[in-house]
Amino acid sequence: MSRRRRRAWAEGLSPDQLTEVVKERLYATITGLAILLAIRGHGEIHEPLSVLGTLVIGVLAITLAGFVADVVSHLSVHRTFPDRHELGHLVLIGRHAIGVVVVPAVLLLISTAGGMRPEAAVTASVWTLVITLIVVGYLAVRRAQVIWWQKLVAVAMLGGLGVLVVFLQVLAHG
Repeated sequence: MSRRRRRAWAEGLSPDQLTEVVKERLYATITGLAILLAIRGHGEIHEPLSVLGTLVIGVLAITLAGFVADVVSHLSVHRTFPDRHELGHLVLIGRHAIGVVVVPAVLLLISTAGGMRPEAAVTASVWTLVITLIVVGYLAVRRAQVIWWQKLVAVAMLGGLGVLVVFLQVLAHG
């Protein structure tokens, strides 16, 4: 994403709103990772479109749950529905969260077309999501006003979480 485009989507957002965007993207990424690992752990994969459908439904579900939770929370605190600007922000959060399925979707569609084995597409998708955790973590902390090693710890926590989830799944299912 170019610097100009990155500024354009972030323009007008408060630090708290940007925090929500990053948080929902991380939730969606971890959800997608868990779904793919669960599918991979249940044996041979024959239907990449079925995997794609499950992945999209799962990430969409967590995104919609976040949207509804935000609306209900707003009602609880402010005693009104979010206004048009606030709803627009909630939709923006959802758009970024759903974006985590793009690369896995492309890989699974390539597999459907016979361009790669379904297992390879799922494995590549898993590692894509682990890398996404690391990249989102880096982008989130790069301008933080903390010592470099504290930034490294934050990014390592996300990358470590992704690798730990993969390791536990492999350990559980061989």
